[in-house]
Amino acid sequence: MGAVGAALFGGSVWDGFAEGATRGMVVGFAIGAGFGMLGFATNKVANVVKAKVKVANAPHLGNKLDYAFGNVKKNSHNTPRGAGNSSQLAKIGIHDNLVGRQIVANHFQKTFMVNEAIIMKTNGAVKVYSLLVGPGGLKGVMSVWNKNELWTFIFLGG
Repeated sequence: MGAVGAALFGGSVWDGFAEGATRGMVVGFAIGAGFGMLGFATNKVANVVKAKVKVANAPHLGNKLDYAFGNVKKNSHNTPRGAGNSSQLAKIGIHDNLVGRQIVANHFQKTFMVNEAIIMKTNGAVKVYSLLVGPGGLKGVMSVWNKNELWTFIFLGG
């Protein structure tokens, strides 16, 4: 499957897998490479994501990267969730450093861009399921968007 992804989306086999897995979220939660490659991607969509074209409705992540890495205000809700987020990312080799923050930011930006048409047409919150690819594994993500603003997210699985 990786070679097919590389052929469809250009780049290395790893890039093809990551791009295909990201597109798999369009049809639901991508459980593996097989589902990840089933996204409704077209060459036009793939080229837009690869070229990182600036869109009018750029995703607004706010302080969610801090939340992803456990850097939160201490209270009964945020403290355990923040620590859990950081632990989930560490399990797939993503840590609180420049590279780790870039991986997570890129993931949410691509999640928004691939699903922008659905998110922007909906009034209210929209749940989007995606697959975060880290250097040490994969993690399911459920994110909630209101227009181009990332409201919250949950890393799925143990």
